[in-house]
Amino acid sequence: MQSGEKRDYLEHLIEQQLQDEHAELNPAVEDAVKNVFDKLRLEPMPKKKGRKTYLFAAAACILITLSYLSLQYIKSNDEAGYTVHNDIAAGGNKATLTLSDGAILSLDDHTIGNLVAKEGITIQKTATGQLVYHVDGEKVAESMLNTVSTPRGGQFQVLLPDGTKVWLNASSSLTFPTVFDEKERKVSLSGEGYFEVSTQQRGGHRVPFIVETASQRIEVLGTHFNVNDYADEGTCNTTLLEGSVRIIAAEQSIVLKPGQQSKVGHETVTVATVDVESAVDWKNGDFLFADESLKSIMLKIARWYDVDVVYEKDMPTERYSGLIARSKNLSEVLHILKLSGALEARIENRTVYLSTVKD
Repeated sequence: MQSGEKRDYLEHLIEQQLQDEHAELNPAVEDAVKNVFDKLRLEPMPKKKGRKTYLFAAAACILITLSYLSLQYIKSNDEAGYTVHNDIAAGGNKATLTLSDGAILSLDDHTIGNLVAKEGITIQKTATGQLVYHVDGEKVAESMLNTVSTPRGGQFQVLLPDGTKVWLNASSSLTFPTVFDEKERKVSLSGEGYFEVSTQQRGGHRVPFIVETASQRIEVLGTHFNVNDYADEGTCNTTLLEGSVRIIAAEQSIVLKPGQQSKVGHETVTVATVDVESAVDWKNGDFLFADESLKSIMLKIARWYDVDVVYEKDMPTERYSGLIARSKNLSEVLHILKLSGALEARIENRTVYLSTVKD
């Protein structure tokens, strides 16, 4: 709402909630409604008028209030010649390609076109920033391992030799062969990646696609899923959007259904139904926070904007929900967090300093 984007989507979600006459109001939503009424010094609406009447008024109040505050914020900044010192731009398409002979190519610096063309393998960078592999099976002497790595503040897309599409988030890497084995297609992931796996058959049988991380092994036949296995996150999360995957970890084997997410800890594996959109927000160009801790949010922000985070005094305990485009400057993201809770933030030398606002 702060950016004016996704308004239709938010109104659609509100309408969906209103269509369920008997469902209980989400406590987080009810708290948000109460906060809006308190800030506007309005009397709470009695629920006896009907749940839909109450929710419509509450939703309208929230939408109108946020829109008004957003307009006033933008207007005041324009009038004051608003500037932010030490602001940091969003990340972008940045990566390196490490070939089997150790050669390293900078993908953000190279011009569009062919990067490598030898022994039946052509590696091309497209105008949209995607790395594409073309393999001529008759000319390939042997399969070689390649690695695409993104830095903090970077992301990249790779079209693998079998047609599988992979999106890499910041501070991630994907290692894969230039020619897949006939029995299985295996890649290694560090960090976070979103996969759209192509279906491939050999001898009347589907060739499985394998993703290995430091914490688990994922067996796939053809599906869309997200894997988050950053070392600093504490758990390895796999979220399934379409198809079916098998998670093998901690001496367990679990099959996920669409809409489910597995969490692999040190010695445990748990499965829960989740909102998949919040797991692939980065791939869709957004930050989507749903009742999320500040620490979790700042891990994502630090990777995308390539900054360090320092918590001064006490760490804020509020939990945050919101949606903002990842194309925004860092100051805009921090400002929305400050509007959402008792939080102060400043940027100095690519370091974000955070503290609570004392009463």
